[in-house]
Amino acid sequence: VQWYCHKGKTQRWQFNPRPDGTFQIRSDYNKRCLQVGGSAVSSASLSSCNGARNQLWKVTRQASGGYSLQSADTGNYLMVRFKSHDNGAKI
Repeated sequence: VQWYCHKGKTQRWQFNPRPDGTFQIRSDYNKRCLQVGGSAVSSASLSSCNGARNQLWKVTRQASGGYSLQSADTGNYLMVRFKSHDNGAKI
């Protein structure tokens, strides 16, 4: 879920590069990896890191200075549902 920035351990991530140019994104808090389901519209979740394609991400710097995260498995981008700015909004 989305939450305001408080810089706690639950909001820190390791971006581990892979030989194919993708990244495995691991939570500093629980050491689990960010992944997506296989459908066109699926939620992101955390799971034990296993190197599966649904846990690999293409990271692209945007002109705004931010980054986009695109699933190497589905090609879908990580985004906040309904473009919400609220704490607790689903990703």
